[in-house]
Amino acid sequence: MFNLYKAKYGTPDLIHAHNILWAGVSAMEIAQSENIPYMITEHASNYVQDIVYSWQKPYIRKAINNAAVVLAVSKTLAGKLMTYSDRKRIEVIPNMVDTGFFVFPPVPRKVSSFRFLTVARLKPKKGIEMLIKAFARAFSQENDVFLEIGGDGEQRAELESLVKYLRLNDRVSFLGELSREQVREAMWHANAFVLPSYVETFGVVLIEAMATGLPVIATACGGPEEFIKPDTGLLVEPGNVVEMSMALKNVYEHRFELRKKELAIRNYIVDYYSDKVIAKRLLEYYDQVLDAESNGRNR
Repeated sequence: MFNLYKAKYGTPDLIHAHNILWAGVSAMEIAQSENIPYMITEHASNYVQDIVYSWQKPYIRKAINNAAVVLAVSKTLAGKLMTYSDRKRIEVIPNMVDTGFFVFPPVPRKVSSFRFLTVARLKPKKGIEMLIKAFARAFSQENDVFLEIGGDGEQRAELESLVKYLRLNDRVSFLGELSREQVREAMWHANAFVLPSYVETFGVVLIEAMATGLPVIATACGGPEEFIKPDTGLLVEPGNVVEMSMALKNVYEHRFELRKKELAIRNYIVDYYSDKVIAKRLLEYYDQVLDAESNGRNR
């Protein structure tokens, strides 16, 4: 792949890899053979979960310590990566959202029929089972509150059985795997977004939802707590059905006040997580790396 790139565009000034295993390791080997710098942004949750094999650790350490810059998408992840770093600082630049695509709905949202939305791979670490149980606990008496679940995965049949067992078929629906456009459409028709994960290094889908003006509920699972503030959403303990049910109830009961905060929620994302803002920060690192490389060659 690198040789094809080089034949078409020439040797790049630097390489930016978006994970250590194995893009970062590959970038390191290419950078050394081509005598150009490389940097890494890490996103993966396996470091936060401590799911790293012993045979992988030397590769991780070498890729980190030879990189010009190492970035993580959250402070939690940066802290975990520090255990592989020999005095190299791990910087933090969060993920970005396309605020030109994730925008306010074309028509105002309705609050008469309140809809919670979650979008995730349907697997245990995403906590959808806990969310369904919390929804059942919070809204056993309300018939005008709904939960939509976007995404597909290994746990879907189990989750559908749980919905049936709890007699929520008329108020909990599975949307299946969604395209980017369909995710935005679902957000436009929702009133609040929920991500009940047990671990997230960031949670891009949350800032996508917030860019459309949605208040959010998430678990304090490593990433969301860095950007969800009391005036933009709620945080609960991972796996805690009672806390989640209380948060769902809270958002529903304050739905009219939250409706007035849509612009403030979107503006917060535009100011700190838009593609232009994050791209500017990345370009500053690119300049820093290239300046250091140029000064090194001139010495």
